[in-house]
Amino acid sequence: MPEDKLAISGSDQKASVKEALKKALKYDGDSDNKVLIAIEDNKNIAGIADYSDYGDICLNTLYMFKNGIQNMGRKSLLLQMLKHVKSRGDVSADIKAERLNNEAKKYYSNLGFIKDKLSSIVELTIFSDDIANKINKIETGSSFNMKKTRFTQKEFDLAEIMKLD
Repeated sequence: MPEDKLAISGSDQKASVKEALKKALKYDGDSDNKVLIAIEDNKNIAGIADYSDYGDICLNTLYMFKNGIQNMGRKSLLLQMLKHVKSRGDVSADIKAERLNNEAKKYYSNLGFIKDKLSSIVELTIFSDDIANKINKIETGSSFNMKKTRFTQKEFDLAEIMKLD
């Protein structure tokens, strides 16, 4: 598995990604855990995001497999999560930051995630009153224009993509 320096995961990236893929395979539509998968060319998994929706939405895993599209894929997965937060009218979106390296902390801070001064948990947060602005910042502040890029939601046979029997 290639290294992703900006990955969000537990102590073991590979185990976190494996757990997220298991959640995606078992997802029944009613779970408070959501998994987003970026698919490239309708056949390859380019990235995965796993977030929980217990009260505040928390991004548990965000990992990109492909070097060439890492930035666009990462931003598109983050955007989908933030749009979900906005549609729910939720209070905030959190990233557990205790395992992030300094490069990753800087990257997510530049996207608008800030340290919550009131929380004893080490996390980066975007609060709901600022989510629309952050969505706009990510869409328009990219080296590519995400508003003109076509992202679609499709159903795929994940077992087939992962080459499972």
